[in-house]
Amino acid sequence: MTIVGTTTNSTTADGTTAASGSQLLALAAELRLAIWEHALVEDNDIMISWTSGRTKTRPSFLAVNRQIRAEAAPMYYQQNTFRTAMDT
Repeated sequence: MTIVGTTTNSTTADGTTAASGSQLLALAAELRLAIWEHALVEDNDIMISWTSGRTKTRPSFLAVNRQIRAEAAPMYYQQNTFRTAMDT
């Protein structure tokens, strides 16, 4: 199914602004937070490797839009454990 049209902004129940074209952002804040937790919180430590000279510590999911990043990034960084391994 293709949706064609313009996107307008609306205010959600928790006071944030959401695009009317996004069904995900139209969900209640409690449901979105449960989705972010399921998608971003790992049972195992997240390994950060310095061997490549560049690290990727933020999932691409957090780059989707500002609202998702604002809601989900604190959960990702506070509820996961990060470990580093430096190879010489």
